[in-house]
Amino acid sequence: VKQSIYRWRGGDWEILQGAQDELSRLAPQQITLCDNWRSLPQVVSFNNAFFPKAASLLDSQAGEARFRLTDIYKDVAQRCAHSGGPQGYTRVCLYKRQGRNRPQDYDELTIMEMAQAIRQLKSLG
Repeated sequence: VKQSIYRWRGGDWEILQGAQDELSRLAPQQITLCDNWRSLPQVVSFNNAFFPKAASLLDSQAGEARFRLTDIYKDVAQRCAHSGGPQGYTRVCLYKRQGRNRPQDYDELTIMEMAQAIRQLKSLG
């Protein structure tokens, strides 16, 4: 279910959680992969710190929800399979809402900021 965090790929974690709940009656063996072979240390460290706290915060704001995010992210911590110092890059951008809606120019703003970040990172090597 945690892999569906890639919402920008069209992932919907509720579909996977529902399937997991449905299949649980068959008592499958669930294996949590503890080693992350794709991400660099700083990214793994960020994920380990961010997702449990974000899940807890969102649960506290959601009230009665079909799924508790803290349950989904309870075993999210991973070890980084890559050795070495703090490598990798993470960045969080927060945009002020206008009432209950996101800013009108959110998509354009996001694309422009992402392009700028890519140019800056490329210039750094």
